[in-house]
Amino acid sequence: MGDPVEVVSANYWYAIGTINGSSWDIDYPMTYNDNGEWKITLTYTAGQEFKFRKNKDWATQFGNNGTATLPIEANYTPVAGGENFVLAESGTYDIYLTPATPKIWVVKQ
Repeated sequence: MGDPVEVVSANYWYAIGTINGSSWDIDYPMTYNDNGEWKITLTYTAGQEFKFRKNKDWATQFGNNGTATLPIEANYTPVAGGENFVLAESGTYDIYLTPATPKIWVVKQ
């Protein structure tokens, strides 16, 4: 019969944008935890833009709902296909995404 084949989920989330000096050409992988959250730690420069997308594909993505900048240390509701996210201040951030809800939580270190 052969060896069993491990099935790996293809559903992963990434941050993409002008973060870390890229030009919308690098998908930064997020880490999943048991609370249904995806997390990324970004060293961010004020004015950079980013979004979250599933499986490196624009078919499923979350963006800004029209707020000028993301609030820090608060739940934020993103929208499918929304505008680019922007943070007001440079720094290192932990950003959590819960796609099922959807919610984002931004914490400056």
